[in-house]
Amino acid sequence: MHKMIRFWEYAIRIFREANGMLLKSKSVATKLLLASCVSAVLVVVAIVAFIKLSMIPQLTDKALENQTGALAHALKGIRNRPEAWSDTELTRDGLLDAFSAEGRAVATLFVYKDGRYVRAATTLKKADGQQAIGTALDPASEAARTLEAGREYSGQITLFDRRHMSTYLPVAFDNGARGAVFVGIDYGSADPMLALSRQMDYVVIGAGVVGVLLLAVGLVFSIRVEQAHRETEDIFRTTQDGLFLLDHRLRMGSQTSQALSKVLGFDVRPGANFLELLRPSVSPKTYDTAREYIELLLRHDVKEKLVASLNPLDCLEIATVRKDGGVDTRCLQIRFNRVMRNARVTHLLVTANDISRQVRLERELKESERRVQDQMAMMVHVLQADPQLLQAFLADASSGLNRINEVLRNSHPANGVAGSEIDAMLRIAHRLKGDAAALQLDTPTETLHGLETLLQELRGRTQRKGEDLLPVAVRIKELFSAIQSIQEIITRINQVRSVVCVEPPRPAPDGGESAQQPLVRQWSGFVQQLAERLHKKVELVYQGVDLRTLSPMLRETLNSVVNQFVRNALAHGIEPPAERRKRGKPETARLSVYVSDQGDGFLELSFRDDGAGIDLDKVKQAAIASGRMSAEMAAMLDARRLTTMIFEPGFSTCDRPDMDAGRGVGLDAVKEIVSRHGGRIRVGSTRGEYCHFRVQLPLRNEPSLAAKTVEPVREAA
Repeated sequence: MHKMIRFWEYAIRIFREANGMLLKSKSVATKLLLASCVSAVLVVVAIVAFIKLSMIPQLTDKALENQTGALAHALKGIRNRPEAWSDTELTRDGLLDAFSAEGRAVATLFVYKDGRYVRAATTLKKADGQQAIGTALDPASEAARTLEAGREYSGQITLFDRRHMSTYLPVAFDNGARGAVFVGIDYGSADPMLALSRQMDYVVIGAGVVGVLLLAVGLVFSIRVEQAHRETEDIFRTTQDGLFLLDHRLRMGSQTSQALSKVLGFDVRPGANFLELLRPSVSPKTYDTAREYIELLLRHDVKEKLVASLNPLDCLEIATVRKDGGVDTRCLQIRFNRVMRNARVTHLLVTANDISRQVRLERELKESERRVQDQMAMMVHVLQADPQLLQAFLADASSGLNRINEVLRNSHPANGVAGSEIDAMLRIAHRLKGDAAALQLDTPTETLHGLETLLQELRGRTQRKGEDLLPVAVRIKELFSAIQSIQEIITRINQVRSVVCVEPPRPAPDGGESAQQPLVRQWSGFVQQLAERLHKKVELVYQGVDLRTLSPMLRETLNSVVNQFVRNALAHGIEPPAERRKRGKPETARLSVYVSDQGDGFLELSFRDDGAGIDLDKVKQAAIASGRMSAEMAAMLDARRLTTMIFEPGFSTCDRPDMDAGRGVGLDAVKEIVSRHGGRIRVGSTRGEYCHFRVQLPLRNEPSLAAKTVEPVREAA
């Protein structure tokens, strides 16, 4: 003790002398040096005090705790059977002598009775020298409460005025018996350890003297380092970019900018693998590409500028979940720059920026440009379209969409809509898509195609809930908006025409009077549009009555039917030019349309193409593949019955649905239109030569609410 007093007196004297020197010295370097020496002495004193007053007791507690824990677990392992806790076994003499550690340890076996832990066997002795068997553990003690909760307890306790380090372990068996194992060691047994620790004082003091000299020099450099560190912290705290270093193991450095977590949208930990933190927010392909890119940058033999354009994280879109459950979609720009030392890549400086606003503005600009282009294109097509046909399409589209809306409004929240209603909506959508495509109205055509896709998915489901119809309702709303846009364009054009006299486009001088009929021009344009997309050569030839003399309802019906026949012919019947040459046919296929008044109150539409005809084998295979019939049943069908299948809902011989075919809706829509108007359909086909549809429609018959039975089709040789 007297050595410690002398040490403290010596330290205080040094502090006073150093303080006087600091006050007298005018040299900043001297002041720093003397200040570092004084600081070093104080540090040494603090270290000694910490070791004496904190570390040694803590080491002692930890050593005793480990010792009691080991003895307690060993005792519990020995007494791991219910028989070892019987009254006979617990009252056996010398039961716990092996765990007394020559009197320095106390071992006890508790039995749980009447809500208390009672000592059934113990080496603990009371003040009178008798064993403390039968005494109970204080129920209010922390050890008792911990055992009640079924957990282990370790800590200091006082037994008969003596401090012990103790360990309590709960014991429970399947038969309901409970108990506890206790091992405690008296702190007096740790005196040799404490005595040994005192010998360390001289070593610590000697090391402290040497440390004073080293700290005096180190303090000067530490001040400079601290200044640089503070400058770095100021930069990292102020910058709005996410900054950090990445090593060759793809681990983040210890210093990161304060804005990094905010920019990335998730918490970052220094030393964590950056790509693993990023993995949940990116696709597997992006993850693998990013790893390869970073590994390329870390290679010394790869030029940085050559691979800079390959960065897959230069514009990264990620989705993060907010605390309220919402989802935020943001765009990040993560770039990498090499950190070189001695011509070697040591790290990568990573800069992360949130460019969501910039990307959003760019997308809005592109979307605005696209809308303007669409409106300009739509305006051109509106100007080129026949006004009567365009108005008829708008009226028909509004009527059809209203019918779909009515189905959606009447849908059941739990059961949704029936399959027949899905088929009806599909027919409306497909028919309107054909009419819109014939008028070259691209935006409604694409939206109707998307509506078809949604309805096709719904038709394939066995269960349809009301919530499944929400995407359909969204598409209907988009279509109403598109129709409204067309009507606004028409209104503006009419306003201009009311001020400026605009001469309507004159028909071309060649091509005949029939070819200049609005409907025929529209059909021809639609044919060329499809032929160009499908890489085929096709021409349409019309003969027959002047379509302008027909009633608007009949013109609209003919228009929808011919549009579906045109799409069906080009998608399924007309061969590519190369195949037609092989078969000895002209490269340019012909679609012949003939409309005549039969004189019996019916108007007949004849539509013939010189394509491949109906492939009955393909029809049979499609019927089997769709599950409509077995191979045995299909083999028994004649050509007449097979041909009728092309008019069934959802039936198609196309392998993959696309913009023009594959959903089994086109001819089904034709059958529905003709049936609704009380008409008949006939079809004839010869394999490899032609396909011929004949449709008869009443001239003055209003469409019926209930579809009539269509006359069976027949195969013509």
